[in-house]
Amino acid sequence: MLTESKTTSRDESTLIQSIYDSAEKKEDGKTFAYLFLYGNKELRLSFVPSIGHFITHISTSENTKLKKIPDQTSLLYKAARQAMNKVALQLGKSIPYSLTTENPEMIRWAATIGNTIFSWENPPTINETELYFDEEIKQKVFPQKIFKTTITSKPDEI
Repeated sequence: MLTESKTTSRDESTLIQSIYDSAEKKEDGKTFAYLFLYGNKELRLSFVPSIGHFITHISTSENTKLKKIPDQTSLLYKAARQAMNKVALQLGKSIPYSLTTENPEMIRWAATIGNTIFSWENPPTINETELYFDEEIKQKVFPQKIFKTTITSKPDEI
């Protein structure tokens, strides 16, 4: 009989694989682009050799009928990490990835859950006193934070 945590882990793996499998993909051997959709979020991942690193952008879907699902950000990034691993393995090289954001929720996510997915190299410190109100976008933000890692060409687990 499976324990609760093993069942959850297997269910999550199946869900991540489903998100990965249903993504729009453009893979021509040089340029790789993916659009992952889950809940009310979409995550774009691309790798262009001339840039030499992975780029992601996550946003809320314009489709207001879609509902937020718990852990959607984490699941999308886990599916993206799976794609990053496959690209690095296919190209036979390690590829840098940086997540850059000012969004307080994304910074907190990157420093905690995101770190379990990407194992950031020297993650930035997060000090809540750095928050300030940005008049242009009318919300509180942090100064820009950059989380960096390298996706290796060796297969690994998320």
